[in-house]
Amino acid sequence: TDTTYWVEGANVAGGGDAEGGKLENSNGTYHDVTQYFLVFDAYEDFTIDEVTVYADAAGPRTVQLRAENGDLVASSVINVPAGESVVEMNMNVPAGIGHSLRIQGDNGLWRDEDDSNVNFPYELGTMGAITGTNVTGNNADVYYYYFYDWKVSLPSVACASDRETVEID
Repeated sequence: TDTTYWVEGANVAGGGDAEGGKLENSNGTYHDVTQYFLVFDAYEDFTIDEVTVYADAAGPRTVQLRAENGDLVASSVINVPAGESVVEMNMNVPAGIGHSLRIQGDNGLWRDEDDSNVNFPYELGTMGAITGTNVTGNNADVYYYYFYDWKVSLPSVACASDRETVEID
């Protein structure tokens, strides 16, 4: 029988995955202070897909992504079990410097401190870097707050040609 098909060509550009941050906790303690947090740069738009956290008890935690000026970019409530867990974030990060990833309210999440081999910056592939914390003074490079082993990704873009009609007789 006669049939008509429509065909197109397509290329996919961009995309990619990376990971970074301190890979696991070491010397530290569970911490409830919310005024301290990690600071990072995004060299281009990317997504924080997931992070590892260590919680003293199960429960919901409010995570905030903020711009350098403190404006809220994204917020998510994640349910965290007790102990070590990988939590899905799915937070879209716009390109920019001085972003922060924060926890709000009572959190009971692990924070590394003295003698835990904190070594900023932690590269996030070519997408960005965790550059430090908002702690100042002699302790500026001693602490690592809450979010370990980041998995990040770039969006991919598909570029398709116009569809062409092909008739089969």
